[in-house]
Amino acid sequence: MPRTGPIIVIDDDPDDQEMIQRILGKMNLENEVKKFLDGEDAFTYFLQTSDRPLLVLCDINMPRMNGIELKQQIEDDTVLCGKRMPFVFLSTTANPDQIIKAYNISCQGFFIKGQTFSELKETVYRIVSYWKHCEYPSV
Repeated sequence: MPRTGPIIVIDDDPDDQEMIQRILGKMNLENEVKKFLDGEDAFTYFLQTSDRPLLVLCDINMPRMNGIELKQQIEDDTVLCGKRMPFVFLSTTANPDQIIKAYNISCQGFFIKGQTFSELKETVYRIVSYWKHCEYPSV
């Protein structure tokens, strides 16, 4: 398992990206943080890199390619699907239909960011701590 792989943050809100990066920085992780503003740029990165991320934190509602579309594209690509990248949705809001769609395309979690920095921090800590200690198949 690539505990040293990058943490990918995909969110169209630069303020949310900055907050998540600050939270990850306070965790003293050795993992590089790579940020993308939409699913299309993230998908291009996934296709071109040999990196195997520790974790993908992805917003749902984004321009060009939303989080659901991105995860579906990953699932449809045999090479990317084979990387078994932990893919977690981290969104400001969620409706039941989005949650069902997310789990139907094999996401590993769906979390709400929360209303405060403290709530976001607690959620990100829990997600990252889980994946830092979780065992899953190697490529």
